[in-house]
Parts: sequence; structure tokens; C-alpha cells
Amino acid sequence: MSDHDNKKQALPPGWSQGYSNSQKRTYYVHGKTQHTQWHFPTASEAADPLKAKQRAQDNMRLEKERTRKRPQHDTGQGNDDDERLGSVLNSSSSQIAASVATSST
Repeated sequence: MSDHDNKKQALPPGWSQGYSNSQKRTYYVHGKTQHTQWHFPTASEAADPLKAKQRAQDNMRLEKERTRKRPQHDTGQGNDDDERLGSVLNSSSSQIAASVATSST
């Protein structure tokens, strides 16, 4: 449903709409729960705004967990993956060069 269609449809009881100047878009808020969302309230959100608010909070928590970076452990050998890869490649190159020099004599 587009924002244009939403303007024609009445908001469910307890809901109001606002406009975010920074995002340049309409948002919807349930007055009692203070739950805000970007999309027009669905029938299930209108029927149970507390459940809608909890679902939004759960989704935000899951997204934070999903995007959280794994901590890097200091092994004393540097903590940068590129640095470790470079070290392995340099070591392998040295071994290959030594092997070629030995086999060509």
C-alpha cells in the first residue's frame, strides 16, 4: 500500500501519523505504547500494538546481533587478517623459490 493510498484510509484508533523532516517520509505512532513505525499499521498491529512494539524491538535486537563484529584476539602475531595472509604468502614464496633453486642445480 503506498503513502498515497494510506492518506485515503482512516488510521486505526489510537494511531496517528507524523512526518519526519530528516527522512522526508511519513511515520505512524501508537499514542499509548509510543510505538513508531514507517509503514501504515496493519490489521494485526492495530489489534495488538503492544505485540507490534515487541516484534519491532526483537527485530532490532536480532539485527544488532547479526551485524555485530566478532572480537579479534591478540595472538602476538598481529590481529589483522590481511597481515597474517601476507605473512603466509611471503613464507610460501620463499619456500617455492628455495625449491626452484634447489631443483635447477
